[in-house]
Amino acid sequence: LLCQKTDMTVDDVKEIQKDVFSKTAFDLKNKLVEHIESNKWINQADQKIFNRLKAWDGNYNIDSKGALIFEVFIAAWSKDIINEYVFVGDFTTSQKNKLFDFLVKQFDYRTFLTRSLTETDFLTKSKYDIYFSKVILADEKFKAWGEYHQLDLRHPLGNIKLFKYQYSYFKGPWAGGNETLMKSTHKLSAYNGKANFGAQARWIVDTSDLNENYLVYLGGQDGFINSENINDLTTVWKKGQYLKIPFERDQFLKISNFKGQ
Repeated sequence: LLCQKTDMTVDDVKEIQKDVFSKTAFDLKNKLVEHIESNKWINQADQKIFNRLKAWDGNYNIDSKGALIFEVFIAAWSKDIINEYVFVGDFTTSQKNKLFDFLVKQFDYRTFLTRSLTETDFLTKSKYDIYFSKVILADEKFKAWGEYHQLDLRHPLGNIKLFKYQYSYFKGPWAGGNETLMKSTHKLSAYNGKANFGAQARWIVDTSDLNENYLVYLGGQDGFINSENINDLTTVWKKGQYLKIPFERDQFLKISNFKGQ
């Protein structure tokens, strides 16, 4: 993105901060599609869903159907191949799940999957059918990436059952993925892509002008209980908007309610 332009404007940087394209996912998708087509594994009943995967542009937008199909297939494939090649010995299901989550966070599993296409014969027609059956179920349950990948935004007190509803501020579709600039991580799962960590602040400073500063937080400006500012910026964030914060005192006072000296 940075190499595409010689001069960067504030608007250019805003678009970069909100970018949800993943090159690693896009490249792996292309390799996977090529592998499936070359082996002629596609069933006629699966063609429509497969075409959505093939047409996916690598963006994890809320309304993306391709992102949903890709992530569910990858989740099933990753779990199976790691069980086959990594978990040698006696492991409980709980141990396998915890180790799987650790491995996909710490290692470049997408390169591992890409290499397996050319260096092993792991992905067979029977395995493809199993993974794609999970894709079909997910496609029936979720309309797009945003229904599968949701954010539950709450104050830490919202994790206590007594305060769950009082301190929960937003629950709904969320763009982004594990490896996008607008990061929004989730566990690899064929059933639930709940967002659990990601970008929480955007700040742009134009050093040519003290008053050209833009920022927004996910949530609000204040973490104090019952503060009117505890969740005042979530809507601004969702819309992709920013607050302009001038640094010169007279300009700042014009837009603020600050009454101090």
